[in-house]
Amino acid sequence: MKLNEIQDYIKYWSIYLKENRVKGLTKILKNYDYFEFESNPSLGSDSEYLHAYIGISKDIKDIKIFIISDLHDCKERESDILKHISIASLKKETKKEMLKETIDDKRVKKRISRWKKNPYKYLQEEISEDYNLVRCFKIPTEDLLTTNHKAYFAIKKARTAKEKDYRLDLIIKNIEKNRSKQEDEISYDTIRLVPPFPPTTKTLFLLEHN
Repeated sequence: MKLNEIQDYIKYWSIYLKENRVKGLTKILKNYDYFEFESNPSLGSDSEYLHAYIGISKDIKDIKIFIISDLHDCKERESDILKHISIASLKKETKKEMLKETIDDKRVKKRISRWKKNPYKYLQEEISEDYNLVRCFKIPTEDLLTTNHKAYFAIKKARTAKEKDYRLDLIIKNIEKNRSKQEDEISYDTIRLVPPFPPTTKTLFLLEHN
């Protein structure tokens, strides 16, 4: 894809969210369980986050995840930014994959099961809605211990006193290719949502450009 096409996908997702809110978000994403992506472990010493942008086509028939390091997601790198963007497709778990599931953390399983069960049920609350109109996930590079990863959609209880306050979440699993693509037993849930959280990196160029 060309850079302007990627930017259009990100822009159309923003427009779609403004018009359809959380109900629209869950309608589009509920048919997917995860996306796979690659990273360079050496980024860990220089890069703090990978930015995973949600994008959608104008006709709302194609949805993609655009992933780029915070080091390259800035105005200064615009001339060569395209070569640093990778594209991930959203996927649904197969029964075969479920049988090989290695997630044994009850808390993590609960979060993933909420997503699979009924995401709109959890994310529709008025108190939660503005927090769940997500345009970008910020994934800490310190959690990316291999080159290949799975990011599972999940829903967590927010850290507030409100019992019905929930947030969209990602559970990151590192994939060990030398063990027949087996998932590592450790899960990571330290991603941040954009919005609402302010960026801790200098910019999110692909977001601000739109």
